[in-house]
Amino acid sequence: QVGRARRLTQHIDAAANRMWAASGLPLTPAFTDMLTHDAVPDNKGGIIICFGRNSGLLNLHEIYVQHINADGMAEWETTGINLSNVPGDQLFCKIAKDTNDHVIVIWQDFRLDPAWSRLYGQRIDSVGNLQWGPNGKMLADSVVPDYTWTKIVSDSKKGAVITWFDNYDPIGQNDTARLYGIRIDSTGNNVWAKKELVAWYIGQVPYEYELAPDFKGGAYISFMKIFTYGGNPSLDGYDLGAQHIYPDGSLEFPLTGMAVSSVPMNQFQQQLATDSSGLAIVVWTDLRSMTNYDLYAMRIGAPATLPVTWLHFAGKLTGSSVSLTWQTSHEENNKGFTIQRSTNGNQFDSIGFEAASYSPTGALYSFNDVNPLPGQNYYRLQQTDIDGKISYSR
Repeated sequence: QVGRARRLTQHIDAAANRMWAASGLPLTPAFTDMLTHDAVPDNKGGIIICFGRNSGLLNLHEIYVQHINADGMAEWETTGINLSNVPGDQLFCKIAKDTNDHVIVIWQDFRLDPAWSRLYGQRIDSVGNLQWGPNGKMLADSVVPDYTWTKIVSDSKKGAVITWFDNYDPIGQNDTARLYGIRIDSTGNNVWAKKELVAWYIGQVPYEYELAPDFKGGAYISFMKIFTYGGNPSLDGYDLGAQHIYPDGSLEFPLTGMAVSSVPMNQFQQQLATDSSGLAIVVWTDLRSMTNYDLYAMRIGAPATLPVTWLHFAGKLTGSSVSLTWQTSHEENNKGFTIQRSTNGNQFDSIGFEAASYSPTGALYSFNDVNPLPGQNYYRLQQTDIDGKISYSR
């Protein structure tokens, strides 16, 4: 029907064969006006999708979620689950998978004010149960009266990192893009509250940024900005920047970000992904040659440094005591070592603690077990970081 936008989905195998109906599966009934959508794969060959739908009357646009299994069957009611059955507009949904097939959906919500939006969200478990009340939970208040370019990624701990633009200027055009964010846990409560993450000059160009998880509770951001080269307009163009958000919400780089590319002419159309080391790779289209668009890439972030680098750990029976010695060659944010003992190599009890030397070049340590258990004894060291994380000797 003219003027009605529907969404369809299709499953394609490795040989490019269509697994579902030839023309795709409709996600909504005929004659339904469906707006933006977002989707994530499930763990069994299907997808979980959120979408906006025009319901008419006071509710205007509402947010729905649907699970399509590997056989192409809708599992969450015929038309999906309504996440926002309230008056006013609910728009621009985004979805992230936290654990297993549990998902978090967020959207821009005007239920409280037709001009100023809020950011709402809902967590849905693997069988379609709503976890944050029947109509979602407010995650951020008074966001912006415009489209916010919201994004969400899992924090790998059943929560999510969420970002959005908020550059509202009541006087007039604001040429600075200000990207804000929050991190929430599995209940929708803040791990860290709303804070500014990046700010850059955009002029009149469209906002363009990407968000990717670091798999440690934080996230990476890449963004496009305008740059002017020494008053020579022929060399002006778009540059790329990046930011890294740590799990506690602190930033690796200043608010202006780090420079990914700052050469003459255009660098844009970037894509951002995280590798197996928890570092990010940005790929973009580049016109620095001034003749052809080439493909460039850059890796972001420093490799994670182990808190302790071990040289050796040894034990020696001296009379009726066991003398333990160990040495490190590097220490960073190390609080100390808990000495643990076992009679079977599986279940360990703590018998002492040695504080860290606080030497970045490492140190030699010793501990004397004056009351070893009868029979064979096994020992290990539990190393503890200042922030409470632990690791073990081998």
